[in-house]
Amino acid sequence: MRTNLVSSFPTSGVNTGSDRLTRSTRRIPCRLTCALSEPAAGCSAAVVNLSQHGCSLILEDQLLRCGQFVRLRLEQGGRILGIVRWVRADRAGIEFARPIRADEVTRLVSLGKR
Repeated sequence: MRTNLVSSFPTSGVNTGSDRLTRSTRRIPCRLTCALSEPAAGCSAAVVNLSQHGCSLILEDQLLRCGQFVRLRLEQGGRILGIVRWVRADRAGIEFARPIRADEVTRLVSLGKR
């Protein structure tokens, strides 16, 4: 399923990656393969947790920086536009431009159970 997203992001309440911050929705552990098509074309990553509003990635290459817009192409189907909110070593947090549907999160997580 293909998802088109508009890039409008809040400027307050931005997740800096701190575990002390609370999330509006729970992230669910999973293991999904994706490729980044913007701006790090060809970089592979694994989505290790997912919610309607964002995800965490383990990166093959460390090409991302905070504030970058990225497009995730999920091997399981779908393209998601987001912004990099934090980067630590080989991990990054992505906030989606628009939330994905709850049933789509459930479908993706079921395909990528750990």
